[in-house]
Amino acid sequence: MFTMFRLIRSMDWPRVDCEIKKSCTVPSFKWDESDLAGTKLILEYQYKYNGINYSGNIIRFGLLSNRPRGLSRLTATRLAKKYHEGKITMASVNPKKPFQSILEPGEMGHMYFPLTISTILFLVSFYVFLN
Repeated sequence: MFTMFRLIRSMDWPRVDCEIKKSCTVPSFKWDESDLAGTKLILEYQYKYNGINYSGNIIRFGLLSNRPRGLSRLTATRLAKKYHEGKITMASVNPKKPFQSILEPGEMGHMYFPLTISTILFLVSFYVFLN
């Protein structure tokens, strides 16, 4: 739920120019016996807010570039191409904590389904508990 609140708040954060300083994919460790390996996206961008330089690595909430199991190879490659080294793009910056930034505010991608299911299960169990 905390991610959902940050997601909503991030849509109102000020946007600033940022430069992608590092963007590459590397194989992650094998996480099961089926020989499937995740792919880590190594991404770092730099931006300036109120005259101070900061760096960030969050593309969207729920999709951190340093997830332990990595991303699917297709997702990591697509994002590495979209945010290639040297690209100038926009980052949204938390005005209260300028060290927090995100490239795609309001996006949560793959987290909608689990969040929806979790909310429904919580509401149903709460209803059953009260009755």
